[in-house]
Amino acid sequence: MKPLLLPLLLAAAFSAAHAEPLFSEDFESGDLNAKWVGQNGDGSVRMNVTLVEDPLRPGNKVARFDKPVFGGDIFTKQTFPEGKYIIKFDYLGMCGSNCGGTVGTTTDFPGQDKWIAGTAASGFPNRIKDTKKWESYEL
Repeated sequence: MKPLLLPLLLAAAFSAAHAEPLFSEDFESGDLNAKWVGQNGDGSVRMNVTLVEDPLRPGNKVARFDKPVFGGDIFTKQTFPEGKYIIKFDYLGMCGSNCGGTVGTTTDFPGQDKWIAGTAASGFPNRIKDTKKWESYEL
């Protein structure tokens, strides 16, 4: 099985009331553990993500999700109060159709998950497309 290539070149969360990002990640530091944690939120569950060179934009680093994980794979270490947020990110799905990419929020570990978008044809309020090129989203 091919690894799921779901790089997020830039992920940012903005409060609906603020123009400045509350969280931003470009993966250029090479240290996934600086801002992200696996399931349970305490470092006890391994993240199935590798930082790699961008396959379409050499010189950039991206996060490659190595296998599908039920309930989400990486979570921000930073927490946010309840409210309305805008999430902006770039997505690259290289498998061509339903690579398994999802975006969501959680209020607790394990999972009080709310899925915002995904690559499946149904089951998500927003659709992420696997086009083998970078796609930008604002949700």
